[in-house]
Amino acid sequence: MTTPPPSPLNPENWPSVLAIPLRDYLQEETPFMKLWGLCDLAELILRLVTVIGVTELQTMSQNDSKMKTLRAERGQGVRNLWRMRQP
Repeated sequence: MTTPPPSPLNPENWPSVLAIPLRDYLQEETPFMKLWGLCDLAELILRLVTVIGVTELQTMSQNDSKMKTLRAERGQGVRNLWRMRQP
């Protein structure tokens, strides 16, 4: 007998920072409080995605500055030399 795949809404499968508001949302009976828990979860997910995005941009800008340094050390790129040789 095979076990079913884990449910994506199972709080045990989420990081604890997100699992707590998810659990609160799933267990809440009152519509207003259920909405509150859902908004809390959405806010935390948005914060997490923002941190990941900013980190990605910082990494890309560091890599971009490293590439600029390499290009400066190497001189002109191969593509630029090819363009210069054309009549």
